[in-house]
Amino acid sequence: MAKNKFARIFNIKKIPMDLGRLCISVLPVYFRVKKHYVSDEAKKSLKIDDGSILVANHTGFADPFKVGSCIWHRRMHFIAAEEVMKKGLIHLLLVGMGCIKIRRNIFDIECIKKSVDLLKDGYLLAMFPQGAITRDGSLDTIKSGAVLIAHQAGVPIIPIYIKKRQHWWQRTQVAIGERFYCSDYCEKKMPGMKDIQQITQHLLEKTIECKNLIESDDE
Repeated sequence: MAKNKFARIFNIKKIPMDLGRLCISVLPVYFRVKKHYVSDEAKKSLKIDDGSILVANHTGFADPFKVGSCIWHRRMHFIAAEEVMKKGLIHLLLVGMGCIKIRRNIFDIECIKKSVDLLKDGYLLAMFPQGAITRDGSLDTIKSGAVLIAHQAGVPIIPIYIKKRQHWWQRTQVAIGERFYCSDYCEKKMPGMKDIQQITQHLLEKTIECKNLIESDDE
């Protein structure tokens, strides 16, 4: 484990990613993230050294930076839609920053494999499984990709809710739930789609719990 951790920290291939993180290091100051925790146990969710999936709602293009600001000291990879990762300079920039392209119109096995490999190597992965931006912060449904990847990699999921701020001078509020493993809800080595959907529903409920926490604190 120590050797793997050393290899993660001193990885030449991650230099472009680290340079990008250095360039955007001022963003935590700009967003001024205020973290809320659903419980004392949830406070341990971000104190992680190994691979985990951070799953959040999607309110805008700045969401990856907001999630990254919550745990800025760790390298974090993101899954981005193929439409966002266009060819050319933008593509090279996003790949260098650790983004993984996903083709949303198919079952993207390549994206899943890359994600699982990164997680097994001990890296963090952030996902926004609503599949589209919902600027009003609503949470109706989420896709099951995060659960499928987490199960295959054997890593925990950390539910997160981001409240979209109305003005730039306001602090960004982020609620963090208790991390959990898919095996907490399904002990099968090969769960079926029904099992995956049930775990996804649990994830949605935990994310809604995060949302309710922020809304109750605002009252």
